[in-house]
Amino acid sequence: MHSVKIDPKYTNISNPRVGLIALATDFRIEKDFISIIKNQNIDFFVNRIHCYFPLTSENLIKMSNTVTEISEDILPNEKLDCVVYGCTSGTIAAGYETIKKKVNLAKPEAEVTTPSTAAINALRKMKIKKVAIFTPYSKPLNDDVIDYFESENFKVSSNAYFGITNDLDIGKVDEDYLYKTLLEMDLGNADCLFISCTALPALSIIEKLEKKLPGYEVGITSFSKDETKAVVITYTDKSRGTYYYYDVENDKLTELGEISPWLNEDHMAEMKPIKYKSRDGLIIHGYLTLPKGSNGKNLPVVVNPHGGPWARDTWGYRPEIQFLANRGFAVFQMNLRWMMILY
Repeated sequence: MHSVKIDPKYTNISNPRVGLIALATDFRIEKDFISIIKNQNIDFFVNRIHCYFPLTSENLIKMSNTVTEISEDILPNEKLDCVVYGCTSGTIAAGYETIKKKVNLAKPEAEVTTPSTAAINALRKMKIKKVAIFTPYSKPLNDDVIDYFESENFKVSSNAYFGITNDLDIGKVDEDYLYKTLLEMDLGNADCLFISCTALPALSIIEKLEKKLPGYEVGITSFSKDETKAVVITYTDKSRGTYYYYDVENDKLTELGEISPWLNEDHMAEMKPIKYKSRDGLIIHGYLTLPKGSNGKNLPVVVNPHGGPWARDTWGYRPEIQFLANRGFAVFQMNLRWMMILY
């Protein structure tokens, strides 16, 4: 036999590296994480941490004692760009700074994030003030989550919880039952619903829930003669909308079809209501659309007045507005005054 040694060739090019610390009992977090980053150039690595039962603040703090060792074993002696500590209640119990310090002992170059701190940052970015909170935890842990949000200056408008003390059982919660439970929850006029715990099967039902929760304008396009059946449309400034068949008597909503399913709302710009004072002191209302991701400074502006004399602009999806914003223009629409001259 002829044997030849061939020198290997290595590459220095790599994608951003994200390490995930998952609870040993979590059924879902890897699958959910991958579904979020699947279309992005990210290298993803996981290590699991031992979880103690029952789920209490004391046991969650005890679990955090091994964070440094678990972090070190994610690509040992290699750098990570970010480490995710995948436990919402565990971060609240031990404290983010404690988790960060323990991760950085093993991976000093890595940014550190957690579900709870990421949620707080996202809510602030969206200017959310009032939250409804659902948790699967026992009453003491559930109350710790409420206290955490209130300490971060959010108003908790309502709360519901399951009272589960075993993380394995959280992962076994029936998805359809969770959806029904959240749908029927009294949100208390909250700006958003926060669902705690990465072990819950929540990610797959969020899209369905958001269609039932406030955030879309709703219009009725037609009724049956007896007004027991209706066709309704929902829309936003980033979506042309979706038609639904609504059974009034049974309170059942069935989707008929999305008008332009190829439009990705994440790529659309936000249309913001504004008002300003004219030279003679009258308040004029209108809308301003900025290119997505822009801070609004030093932009070319397209002034787009509506026709008259009785027409007015309204909030909603406008293809020409989105086209201009996508090309880097700010678009200004004002509901100007008109003067009719009759001859």
